[in-house]
Amino acid sequence: MDTRRLLIGAAGLLVLVAVLTVLLPGGEKYFAAAPVPFTEVQVRDGFWSPRLRTNREVTIPYDFQKCEETGRISNFARAGRLEEGEFEGIYYNDSDVYKVIEGASYSLAVMYDEELDRYLDDLIADIAAAQWDDGYLSTYYTLVEPDRRWTNMKDMHELYCAGHLFEAAVAHHQATGKRTLLEVAIRLADHINTVFGPDGLHAVPGHEEIEIGLTRLYRATGDEKYLDLARFFLDERGYAHDRELYGEYCQDHEPVIQQSEAVGHAVRAGYLYSGMADVAALTGRREYIDALDRIWENVVSKKLYLTGGIGASRRGEAFGDNYDLPNATAYNETCAAIANAMWNYRMFLVHRDASYLDVLERVLYNGFLSGVSLSGDLFFYPTPLASDGEYGFNHGSATRQPWFRTSCCPVNVVRFLPSIAGYVYACEDDVIYVGLYIGGAGNVKLDDNTVNLAQQTSYPWDGDVTVRITPEHPERFTIKLRIPGWARGRPVPSDLYSYLEGAGTGERAGEIGLKINGEPHGLELEDGFARITRTWRAGDMIELHLPMPVRRVVAHPMVKEDAGLVALERGPIVYCAEFADNGGQVSHLVLPDEAEFTAEHLPDLLGGVTVLRTTALARARGGGEGPGTEEPVDFTAIPYYAWSHRGVGEMAVWLPRYMSEQADMNIQQEPFGVNIYTLTNANGLRARITNYGGILVSLEVPDREGILGNIVLGLDTLEEYLDGHPYLGSIIGRVGNRIANGRFTLEGQEYILAHNDGPNHLHGGIKGFDKVVWKAEPQETEEGPALRLTYLSPDQEEGYPGNLSVEVVYTLTNNNELRIDYTATTDSPTPVNLTHHSYFNLAGAGSGDILDHELMLNADQFLPVDETLIPTGELMMVAGTIMDFTEPRTIGSRMRQIRGDQFAGGYDHCYVLNQQETVEEPFLAARVYEPRSGRVMEIYTTEPAVQFYTGNFLDGTLTGPGGVVYDQHYGFCLEAQHFPDSVNHPHFPSTILRPGQTYRQTTIHKFYTR
Repeated sequence: MDTRRLLIGAAGLLVLVAVLTVLLPGGEKYFAAAPVPFTEVQVRDGFWSPRLRTNREVTIPYDFQKCEETGRISNFARAGRLEEGEFEGIYYNDSDVYKVIEGASYSLAVMYDEELDRYLDDLIADIAAAQWDDGYLSTYYTLVEPDRRWTNMKDMHELYCAGHLFEAAVAHHQATGKRTLLEVAIRLADHINTVFGPDGLHAVPGHEEIEIGLTRLYRATGDEKYLDLARFFLDERGYAHDRELYGEYCQDHEPVIQQSEAVGHAVRAGYLYSGMADVAALTGRREYIDALDRIWENVVSKKLYLTGGIGASRRGEAFGDNYDLPNATAYNETCAAIANAMWNYRMFLVHRDASYLDVLERVLYNGFLSGVSLSGDLFFYPTPLASDGEYGFNHGSATRQPWFRTSCCPVNVVRFLPSIAGYVYACEDDVIYVGLYIGGAGNVKLDDNTVNLAQQTSYPWDGDVTVRITPEHPERFTIKLRIPGWARGRPVPSDLYSYLEGAGTGERAGEIGLKINGEPHGLELEDGFARITRTWRAGDMIELHLPMPVRRVVAHPMVKEDAGLVALERGPIVYCAEFADNGGQVSHLVLPDEAEFTAEHLPDLLGGVTVLRTTALARARGGGEGPGTEEPVDFTAIPYYAWSHRGVGEMAVWLPRYMSEQADMNIQQEPFGVNIYTLTNANGLRARITNYGGILVSLEVPDREGILGNIVLGLDTLEEYLDGHPYLGSIIGRVGNRIANGRFTLEGQEYILAHNDGPNHLHGGIKGFDKVVWKAEPQETEEGPALRLTYLSPDQEEGYPGNLSVEVVYTLTNNNELRIDYTATTDSPTPVNLTHHSYFNLAGAGSGDILDHELMLNADQFLPVDETLIPTGELMMVAGTIMDFTEPRTIGSRMRQIRGDQFAGGYDHCYVLNQQETVEEPFLAARVYEPRSGRVMEIYTTEPAVQFYTGNFLDGTLTGPGGVVYDQHYGFCLEAQHFPDSVNHPHFPSTILRPGQTYRQTTIHKFYTR
């Protein structure tokens, strides 16, 4: 069949569409509210009608064509012995055919197409032929492994495919009245019911979906066993009843009613949560709803992208950690956006709260719609929020692709787009909900009265909506119009994102306006809806005005990827900057808060869009000659959903608010670019940090007269650092301090490390973290300016096992603190003991020795060491010894009593802090006072120890800025850390990090004067 011939008769289509999530026989109502049946909704909308027409005219026939070309359809004929041939493709490809059938069925329901109807009849006959006598159906197992059906529920997707068949069968039956596919679905469901259940196989699908399909089949047939089976699959999840649990990836780590956090594969999770809501509504299982409430709160507060996308991690297409929302590497599968929309609509029907529709709307206009091109035949699988135009994020491509080997996203688009009208209206008793603003009309049944609601609007480009009310006869009832969260100053129903007040936006926010028959009406808000209760008569008219200023969005401070960045919204639309509108590049742009925006609708651009314009700043590098420069440039932002239609290039949703103060270091020996980042807090304190080694080059703090002075020893140029230095200001790792003989045994295997301190291993080895180039990202946080450094230490670097992912964040807080936060994860057990190695002189770097500094150490014990500075394993009391700093005294008061070549007449000892138990909040470890300047530095840490070192081996060969000489004892170090050589002393606090754990450490240097 020529699938392009399915385009017949599409012109002028008035799209009547079906909601995927709800199909109600005989007017049955489920959930607290019920959606309006799709047969009662028409769409005549300037925004959605073209997309729906493209879906019918292009995407449905295109997807059928691709299913034919790739053997997905032939597999059924071959399994049914209607033609010869082997199985083609992937074992779950049957589901793709079912999804396209579902979308095509909706098209038949809105405009009959004889050829499409006949095509479906032929295809359904092939599917029926492929079904076994006992009802089983899977073309893969029939053609490849007929003896192994139902043997691998975790991976092989038999139940997932069945669920999509059930959904397609019900849709086809409702659209055509035919039972051909419905009978296939019933026979398969009956077969599954004989295999699984309390008296059968105790197993659950690795990929959820059948739960949705079974509840849909139950509502179509009224057969209770399908609802019972759906409930069985939900209740079995998380219980090891004669099987192995699949873990978090499949949401099979604990019973569903006990779950509180969204974890694992995001599409599977969204389908699970939708199925739970379905079963809860039909059975009254309140514990399902309680669990869903907890999980939903976790998602919208910590795991939701601004576009409504979910599933941050490319690894496993999964949810990441709380607040882990990267932009360029965001996965955000299109199918996950669809699952999120389905779930949120069900949550609205349960709770009748507009918050869920706010999330749904955000998904529709942004995270979902970006997944399909305006032409309808190109698709995104992942949908990131930034692109450099080179990285092939979309399964090898930096733009949309025509198909994928796993093509769940293109076929999911086909069935979801026609569902949108079914989300517009809902009702309960004598209440009508208007949830979305889409031009067209819907007929709502209230007892013995049918009410027609006709919308006129240019939404989402304009916030004016007119709703004409025509009941069959006058009656008193309530209409609730959703007042979107964005119109009430809240982008999402949590504090994950917020609007930046007071910044330049162009159009002022204004007031939300409501009129009834031309007369102003007070705004009575209830659960996010404007409630209007009156006796309605034919011809009554509601006018809603939603102001649409340009809004700047900032993320929660815990979203580190978005710190110091801003995004743009207008109405429900999230915007992005794309190369095509901004001189071929966007990565150099800054959007200052004072920039004023104008909005302009361009009907000939990208299918007709409203763009945002302002003047931005463009960053230009200094080229080694000093600070970078900035210049004003014209800036244009387009809707995020419309990006990647004009070639391949850079795109960003989040852009910097500030011009980073940075300069190039003098680089002569290395072929990589290294920057210095200057952080200045609200009080004028200034820290300069380079991404080579994470080195704190200088730290300027005021003395008692308010005069700034640098208090850390640093060098002038990168070349001097590359020539070698005693770890001045560096990040130290993987393991700070010494490891005896450069070796340790872990889980029965001995590891030999680099030797760089006589027989021992010191500070991570020959090339430790102090000698690598870190990825750097300046950030602006509520606490103050910050610099985020990340580095992946590969397996066997310097002899250490495992790939170690490390993040170090320097924050110069407005409380005059230099805060250093360390985190790390690994894929194999490995020792980790990170620290910082600045040499401090509170009188000023290069001003002389530090012997008159007064030191207090919150430590009653220290670690004695042997002749090579390796701990003996003992813990010795400091009382009565020259090691005692429990009361403040000058550093030099007893130094002459220290003997031994290894100490060079100074301290180099690890002090055991008095608060040794695991702590989450930093506690006081040390206080240092310098009498001439009046400067005081307090050190707080979460670590159990601190290494006190007095610069014993400085010898005058290093010089700092201005030629100052760094001689012996010209600086001291207080390195918060775990005990040295812990890997070889089992009774010391462990430094072993294991997969699934996160290493965390915080050390704060607080400054003031007295």
